[in-house]
Amino acid sequence: MLVEEEFGTADAVHTIDFTNNVYVATRVCIRLPDLGTLNMAEVQVMGFRVRVENAVNLALHKPAWQSSTVAGGDASRAVDGDTNGNYTGNSVTHTENNPSVPPEWWVDLQFPSVIREIIVYNRVDYNSDHLVGAVVSLHRMNSDGEWEILKEAVDQPLTSDAIQTIDFTDDIYVATRVSIRLPNPGVLSLAEVQVMGFVRGPIHQIVSPMWGERVNLALNKPAWQSVTSNVDGDASRAVDGITNGNY
Repeated sequence: MLVEEEFGTADAVHTIDFTNNVYVATRVCIRLPDLGTLNMAEVQVMGFRVRVENAVNLALHKPAWQSSTVAGGDASRAVDGDTNGNYTGNSVTHTENNPSVPPEWWVDLQFPSVIREIIVYNRVDYNSDHLVGAVVSLHRMNSDGEWEILKEAVDQPLTSDAIQTIDFTDDIYVATRVSIRLPNPGVLSLAEVQVMGFVRGPIHQIVSPMWGERVNLALNKPAWQSVTSNVDGDASRAVDGITNGNY
């Protein structure tokens, strides 16, 4: 459960406010706290559909670090906006070759963000195969204030390709940090890492072109309930677009 709000009066129309934050959810539930009968004329879930084509690079110029640095290959080079994969262009990261510790690279997005895809630009002038097998992971802070792995894309390991896209559109992932690590000791070099997605935050931060028009997201969507009585009060009646409260 993402968030829960209590309401319930005899009023004809109720509005439950969720504008204290941006909540990304796929299902909405209404339940009684005790035994009884639940009747609803209509439920309108007002919100925004995310426009994937308007995702932005959340990692650009954000704080980045890595397990070690050699030859001036600082972690920040992977978020400087320069995708040049030639090391002489001064925009490729470089860790040391520690024989006992697998290298890793991190970026802090600074805000919980919806991650849709991550585009990785590899070094192209030398040893592009160093990236083979690297895994991209999403991280979030849990309720105990500890960092945890939200999603580890082990099914999409990086290769020696110059440009690679790791897809996270199979679900809604809200993360604050992204890491790339090699499974074994070696050298990790990255030309650029673009974390494409959307920032969560206060409602006033929503940009209309990014999120689209505010609409009733529940209209004519699949609905179900714990039980339906013999008077044909089907769950779908609450999302049929009719607000008439007379049975």
